[in-house]
Amino acid sequence: MKQLNLTSLRAQYIRYTIMALFIVTLMLSLFIYLFFEDRINTIISQENEKLHTSMLNIQNVFLKRHDYLSRRILTMHHTQNYIVTKQRDKLYDSLKERWELFQEENYYFSVLHFHLADGSSFLRLNKPDKYGDKMPMSREMIEEVHKNHKKIIGYESACNSIAQRIITPIFDQNSTYLGALELGLNPNYLVERFKKFLGYDALLFVSNESLESYRGPRSEYIFDEYTLMSDIDSKMQKYLERLVEKRYDFSNNYVLDIDGKMFYLHKLPLKDYKGEVKAEIVAFQDLSAFYTQRNNMLMIVVSTIILILGFILIYTYFSTKKVQKYLEKLYESYLNKLKESKEKFEHLFMSAPQAYQSLDKDGHILMVNRRWMREFAYEEKEVIGRDFKDFLTPKSQEVFGKCFRELQSKGLIEDIELEVLRENAKIVIINLDIEATYSKDNKLLQAQCLFENITEKKRQHELLRFNEEYLKLVFDSMPDPVFTTNGAVIDRVNLELLKITKYESIEAFKKEHDCFCDYFVNEEGYVHTQMDGINWLEYIYANPSIQHRVKINIDEEKIYTLKAQKLKLDENERSLVVFDDITQIEEAGVELQRSHEFTKKIINSIDNLIFVKDKEFNYLACNLAFEKLLGRTQEQIIGHKDNDFFDKEIAQRFHDNDKDIFSKKEATSHFEWVKYPNEEKAYMLVVKSPLRAENGEIMGVVGSLTDFTKEKKLEDELHKQEEIMLSQSRHAAMGEMIGMIAHQWRQPISTIAMGANNIIVDTALGTINDASLEKFATEILEQTQHLSKTIDDFRDFFKPNKKREDTQFSLVLEEALSIIGSSLVNHNVEVIKEIKSQLIISTYSRELLQVYINLIKNAKEALLENEIKDAKIFITIREDEQDIITEICDNAGGVEPELLEKIFEPYFTTKDERNGTGLGLYMSQTIVEKHLGGTLSVKNTKEGACFSVRVPKIAKEELKEESR
Repeated sequence: MKQLNLTSLRAQYIRYTIMALFIVTLMLSLFIYLFFEDRINTIISQENEKLHTSMLNIQNVFLKRHDYLSRRILTMHHTQNYIVTKQRDKLYDSLKERWELFQEENYYFSVLHFHLADGSSFLRLNKPDKYGDKMPMSREMIEEVHKNHKKIIGYESACNSIAQRIITPIFDQNSTYLGALELGLNPNYLVERFKKFLGYDALLFVSNESLESYRGPRSEYIFDEYTLMSDIDSKMQKYLERLVEKRYDFSNNYVLDIDGKMFYLHKLPLKDYKGEVKAEIVAFQDLSAFYTQRNNMLMIVVSTIILILGFILIYTYFSTKKVQKYLEKLYESYLNKLKESKEKFEHLFMSAPQAYQSLDKDGHILMVNRRWMREFAYEEKEVIGRDFKDFLTPKSQEVFGKCFRELQSKGLIEDIELEVLRENAKIVIINLDIEATYSKDNKLLQAQCLFENITEKKRQHELLRFNEEYLKLVFDSMPDPVFTTNGAVIDRVNLELLKITKYESIEAFKKEHDCFCDYFVNEEGYVHTQMDGINWLEYIYANPSIQHRVKINIDEEKIYTLKAQKLKLDENERSLVVFDDITQIEEAGVELQRSHEFTKKIINSIDNLIFVKDKEFNYLACNLAFEKLLGRTQEQIIGHKDNDFFDKEIAQRFHDNDKDIFSKKEATSHFEWVKYPNEEKAYMLVVKSPLRAENGEIMGVVGSLTDFTKEKKLEDELHKQEEIMLSQSRHAAMGEMIGMIAHQWRQPISTIAMGANNIIVDTALGTINDASLEKFATEILEQTQHLSKTIDDFRDFFKPNKKREDTQFSLVLEEALSIIGSSLVNHNVEVIKEIKSQLIISTYSRELLQVYINLIKNAKEALLENEIKDAKIFITIREDEQDIITEICDNAGGVEPELLEKIFEPYFTTKDERNGTGLGLYMSQTIVEKHLGGTLSVKNTKEGACFSVRVPKIAKEELKEESR
């Protein structure tokens, strides 16, 4: 430890004493200086105000006198008459004596001038020989009076005079403007009055701008665009020379030293009639006495302090010697105590229960205690001198670096969370407090750090926080009311309970209620506040085997089941009560049954025999017409196969047909004779189509049997080959159409199933409500209506016309596309329409519909057979003078030229036996030519085949109803 130097200490004491006295002297001198400066400024301000007031008073006195003089002159009975009659000499004679008296009375009275209304000078008393000129019109004040006929006052420089002027308008007895009277007073009268009455020397300066028209004598002294216009004596000459030396300008205030005296320069402005400064009077105020008083006071203070300083220095020199010995003994005593304290500190530091380290200004470790080394598993020699950041994870290095940089300015930073890498690479989470130690020049010297290992505490805190948030989330996410209670007072509630009761918080709820049981409806069969003489919660625990229901009426009546579970979390007895909303379960069941019955009625009202099979070809459902065929109820049919109801041969054909649907994945159709229980036979068109799930997988077979017994008998009876072909053509189309219907049915049936399933699931989960139930029921109803419309469209297609009807070809085309359109979309075939005719004619719309479907279907099959990627069908409806023309074209590449002539022959087809009968185009041509009275033709284009249907606008005479 450094030895205490008492001699140096005494020298420092004396030095600091001298510095303190010097500072006191300086501060006191500065105070006196500022005090007198403030006093002088106050006097200057007061004098400046006094000068302005005096100047205004002097101006007012002179201006009032001259205003009075103006009125006296103008009220003389002959003045106006002389002006009107232009008798200038008589006016001069009448005023000459008065003018001379005015000048004797006031030497500075320099202008008395009459101006005529036409702008010319009538009479100048100060220059009687000069008149008739219009030079005054170049002056703003004269121009202003002639313009506005009002009196104005202000400073203005003229050709021969500088003056403060009063210009008064002159009117005759009829208030006719005759001219103006101008009186002028040289501003030097103010300079003379300041000297006479206030004792101030003063000078008049006029702006060079206002002297532009002035032709009289002027001074050679010019300051800051102002010219001296006062007479000066030898005394004022000195003032001017000093002003020249100081380069005086009118923008600053000055204090001038003239012949050992201090003068303050006051500026007093003279303004024109518009308020603009045109001249300045500079007055000199003698402040010598104040400056002399200030300097004398400063000398006295400085002398006194110097004497006191000398005495104190002598006293200090001798007194410090006596103290020196005492301090030496005291110093030795403190050294011994300090050594003892150091040893105690080192012992306490190393055995401290909290980890500690000391860092230098660069963050390197200076020392650590034993707890630090145990916490992080390092030896002292491994850490001393190393950067503390070396022991931190990268993320914590950045945090510590930022905090250490801020330590210089903050001094103390607490609760820094860091991750420290132990010797074994295990991470320890610590809470660090760091405090700075500064040098004398306030620079960071060391940093003292205390650690707390919070690894386990952090883990427990995170686990606790997670559990709390998780439980709260589960609690609040329950769709029905949940709360904890002791049966009488509620403890905690979930969001749904607050939502139902319309309270913002449990605190708001408990202000008006103790328990949710306040809302229980006291009704037979439901739990209410008191049951069998005991609390409702106790009643639930006493009867655990029964389902407890409660009715609550808040805005609307709801029914819940409720369950209670005791909670043993602390000394307080609580129960968790969970509600389950079952209000809509029975309503949903009733509504579901009602929807099922409604759907069943729709299907049963269809004449066609409809059935559905699963993958194993067991019957899943059927309509009433199918039940009549088999002579059994639906319950007796479901779960059975075809061989349980049909002859072995027919059952085998049905079975093979079902297998084809799964293998070919497309609709099939064929005719079959079937027998009713009464042995009556029926000729049925059997149409089957794959029933697909949402993912496209075939989940069964949907089929339809259409009774064609009458048509068959008529066909046999009439033996008309043409009708047979027509019937076969229609029958052949039915397979494709049933496939389309099946495709259209898939989505409605899926929607119905999904709606029913949603009702069942929501009922089980307790989340069903009126809105969702209504939505599901509405969707089921809409889909059943769509199924019914599909069947109606199917039946209408096979209903032949008995007579002509008004037909719009574009609407028939839309009907055809509505039947076959889904098949086109399913096979990625794009239809491009161009409708140029909306004409309505009388024809057979059903036959035209069959032709459209045959031609569109033919184009689709050609596109699919040729595997056209960008498959398109172009349909145009137009008209010429005689016909409505429909063109149906494709981009499938066209028909072989040698086949074009045979394409309309019966039983001719370019497809294999499974996909074509050879009747479609033949019957289409037959219908167009014999029924519609038109023509059907085909040609190849660049892209493919193009069929043209021409139907006359007016039916031909030879087309008769019998031809049908």
